[in-house]
Amino acid sequence: IEKLAQDKVDRVLVIDATEEQQIFRARKRDHTDKDTIMRVMQAQATRARRLADADDIIHNDGDMTSLQRQVFKLHAIYNKMSANKYGVNTPVN
Repeated sequence: IEKLAQDKVDRVLVIDATEEQQIFRARKRDHTDKDTIMRVMQAQATRARRLADADDIIHNDGDMTSLQRQVFKLHAIYNKMSANKYGVNTPVN
């Protein structure tokens, strides 16, 4: 979305989490201070923009089971879309 490349893809998938969750996870992952993380986030497309441009959204604000359920559902949908577009039989795991 930041590079305005939506016209080069069939769909845009956004993995969404609240700003607070993003900051918490980035601090834990990168051992970085909040100000640095905020500067990075401010340089990116806003959450509202990402959500508005999304064809599909995975809500990453719950537990792992919820996340996996959403991923598997979209994986199946994307496999069917790919098979229809390219005429291939893509197995769904």
